[in-house]
Amino acid sequence: MIAGLLRQDLEFTNARTVVLARDVVWTLRALRYAAVDTTGAVVAEGRSIETAVWVRRGGGWRLMLGHDS
Repeated sequence: MIAGLLRQDLEFTNARTVVLARDVVWTLRALRYAAVDTTGAVVAEGRSIETAVWVRRGGGWRLMLGHDS
């Protein structure tokens, strides 16, 4: 199934970041997605919610925990 896909288009419709500590943040993003096959046809589309906890380590932000549905 994945081999036939060319790309996945994402459009973020809402986003929120909450600072939990100096080096820890929680993010919530709502988005619309479309999966496009190698012929350019949209084969799946929908909406999704993504939440994540990020930590700053070694000079960069790293994903500690994430979920989307």
